[in-house]
Amino acid sequence: GSVSSLVLIGSITAATAQTTTQPLEEIGTLQFYPPDEGLPEDTTSGASRDSNCLRPTDGRQTRATLLTPENHLGRPQAPRPELFVLLEDVTATQFFVSVQDTEGDDTYQAFYPLNTSHGLVALPLPGDAPDLAIGRTYRWSVVAVCGQQLRPDDPVLTSFVKRVEPDTAIAQLPTLDRLEAYAESGLWYDTLALLQELQPITRVDETSRPAWESLLLAGGLGNMFNTNSQ
Repeated sequence: GSVSSLVLIGSITAATAQTTTQPLEEIGTLQFYPPDEGLPEDTTSGASRDSNCLRPTDGRQTRATLLTPENHLGRPQAPRPELFVLLEDVTATQFFVSVQDTEGDDTYQAFYPLNTSHGLVALPLPGDAPDLAIGRTYRWSVVAVCGQQLRPDDPVLTSFVKRVEPDTAIAQLPTLDRLEAYAESGLWYDTLALLQELQPITRVDETSRPAWESLLLAGGLGNMFNTNSQ
């Protein structure tokens, strides 16, 4: 198809909790059931090329981790889902984000100035970006810009998303019931966003740890969580 590309300026926001926190002890472990549909062939979600601004000093693979499933498609209901990136002392100056459909056509491109080097940041889609189409698979690439401008050898983190039809019944549930329903329906982005709102991953406690551990383990991110939440 024809290429329709928008170059936008995005706004990175610190991913923090609301002023009130729900009692997650009522949930404990989340039962997340991933979709049967795996990632496109010859692809690896979350992969990163080596580069100075993301190179670790302690032997780990990367200092920036997309909170996206490693072994199956992430499914959002929202037309503009947020992407979360966990940072550990990165020196990148900004992120360049592009979204392409499976035909290789650009849906949008955006630069996000990076004002922090540590913690969890959200990459909300710009308000004037087009909605993700229901039932279509998209490749979501996040490039860490290590210098003053984008370079071909800058490291890239990759995720795949496929938007699904919103479930109006789930939307009407109380907060904690909605969280459980999102997980049981395999809605990764909806589950993650709501859990992050209730209890940030950077402030995990004994009450919220079972929910976070079970969700990240279901997404293949168990080792990442153990490393970053000590």
